[in-house]
Amino acid sequence: MSQFLIGLVLLKTILYKILIEEDVLMQSSENMVNETILKKIFSTIGLTFLAFAFIPLSAEAHHPWESQMGNFNFLQGFASGLAHPILGFDHLLFLISVGLIGGVSLFARVPLLLFVGLLGTTFSQFIPIFPGAETVMGVSVVCASLVAFGRLPLVLIPIFVFSHGFVLGNSMIGAEPTPLIAYSLGLLVIQTLIIYLARFALKRFWENKNVILWSLFGAGVTITISSIL
Repeated sequence: MSQFLIGLVLLKTILYKILIEEDVLMQSSENMVNETILKKIFSTIGLTFLAFAFIPLSAEAHHPWESQMGNFNFLQGFASGLAHPILGFDHLLFLISVGLIGGVSLFARVPLLLFVGLLGTTFSQFIPIFPGAETVMGVSVVCASLVAFGRLPLVLIPIFVFSHGFVLGNSMIGAEPTPLIAYSLGLLVIQTLIIYLARFALKRFWENKNVILWSLFGAGVTITISSIL
């Protein structure tokens, strides 16, 4: 019940912010109809993100065939790597936020960030998962959206990328080397796709970027508070 109330308060605040920003855009736009449509679209996106955030999410998100850890093969490891960042909604939101950061060059810095995430996955095989990992995942979504807003420094992103890689890799502890390598490869592929698609798919709505970021911010706050309660 407390998670639901938190979500409602955030929903009211963020949608109010969305409507105010959209009204400013509408006043300066020559095409009132298109702006109205965009307002409805992004308000719906915000509602959707926050609705999913009501669901208790574990930073130790499950991957397919987790119960068959001892019998993992290469293809299952690869498929798990592809699915895990999507099944873990906090991971998905974080990657989308990274894709919306203007200071991140898609062809220069993103490969480096992915390498940092891979280091986190590797370290997770030797170091136990840290306390409060679920809370850190929520905070990372909040901070990534604020970095995209230009209100926090870009240097925070590699730290959170490492943390996400660490948490994602922790679910594969005990796996044989072959499926573990396949899993890491799957993670690299899907994370690259999500970041690039987030950037390019939303490019046509770039003037409404702040609306999307407020939605991500609200979802991150909800996930963070829910993990504490």
